[in-house]
Amino acid sequence: MTDLTLSDGRLASLREAKGRDLIAASRLTDDVNALALALAAQVLTVAGEPVLYEELLDWPLRDVVAAQTAIAAQMGALPTPAPGR
Repeated sequence: MTDLTLSDGRLASLREAKGRDLIAASRLTDDVNALALALAAQVLTVAGEPVLYEELLDWPLRDVVAAQTAIAAQMGALPTPAPGR
């Protein structure tokens, strides 16, 4: 669980993302650049309430970047395919 204090003082929490969250996020956008943000929306709550992707898009940029950075940290380094595969 990752907690963020938003620019308006509210507390946001991101739970650990799962594979099913990634699939759900991919249904929200065809833009690979927006996928991390759509994934963040799948696991993000504010005051215990879920946040819709469309709502997240209207947040102040500093809060959007904080949520995107938090989900990117969960993703970590991607595995490198073995040679010859």
